[in-house]
Amino acid sequence: MPPRWGCNADNWPLTPHSSLLTPTSFFRTLHPLTQNRTVTHLNRFITLLLIALFWANTAQAQYRPWKYWEDKPGTSWLAFESGATRYAGDMSEEKDLLKRPRLGATCAVSGLYRFNERMALRADARGYVIWGMQRDTRVWFNNLSFAAINPELCVGVQTHLFPADQRDRVLNPYLFAGLGLTYLNTFTRFAGKYISLPKQRTENVAYSRVPPVLKLALGHALLTRYRYRIAAELGYTVVFSDYLDDVSTVYPDFAELEPLGRALSDRRYALGIGLAAAQPGDQRGNSVKRDGYFSLSLRFSRQLGTAEDRLYKRVIGW
Repeated sequence: MPPRWGCNADNWPLTPHSSLLTPTSFFRTLHPLTQNRTVTHLNRFITLLLIALFWANTAQAQYRPWKYWEDKPGTSWLAFESGATRYAGDMSEEKDLLKRPRLGATCAVSGLYRFNERMALRADARGYVIWGMQRDTRVWFNNLSFAAINPELCVGVQTHLFPADQRDRVLNPYLFAGLGLTYLNTFTRFAGKYISLPKQRTENVAYSRVPPVLKLALGHALLTRYRYRIAAELGYTVVFSDYLDDVSTVYPDFAELEPLGRALSDRRYALGIGLAAAQPGDQRGNSVKRDGYFSLSLRFSRQLGTAEDRLYKRVIGW
């Protein structure tokens, strides 16, 4: 009589290796009908697993998180900028740029709102450091020098060559042009102290310490990752004043200046080589060319929000 199959311990088939339970030995102990059903369920499970994996792969391929952070109209950005400056004025000579770079520094925080696929409104709050001296220039004998730590506010328009969100483009530079104001905090070192120059009227001129500025810049994104962007920017700022360095025209009538003003106006005596003192009317600066400064910096930008992101949050609720 054939043996009965079941789960009773008395009917359990014994083999020389029955004490070693493996998946294969366990499967062989099952009833043939149970084996067929197990195979069927296993096949279904494998099929469903393959379908699930294929669907997950397809969904991952179609999921583009950067679509929520496209730089399209309605997008706002917050940027931080840091870099180097180079003063351009009466105490600089372009030909000594590489030999004597005389670099300063700049840092800024910016807000940007895109109102067009290529154009955005941008506002900068900046601080910059510049300095210069007449040593080793054509007018070295005047022996003037200055430094300045100035704040600056500027508002303008930033325009890309192509739509800003075309991330597959290798080349898509942008131009920025803006108008603003700066505050002249020009000083020099005298007798071991730092002296504010505008207060001394070294040319007997009471010039404005808050001149307008024109900021021009060319930039390009180096890296864009979802809502983050790193860009390099080269700029030049025109200051609508020739007193960024406290030097502009000619030596004044020294009798009209205070003692400290006279000492700061004509510094030839400090060379100690017996040069004759400057006379009223002698050339002290160049009033034809406006002062300004160059800047080269990196901008780190973070996207604050997009129309798609705001819609997503309204639908989801957070």
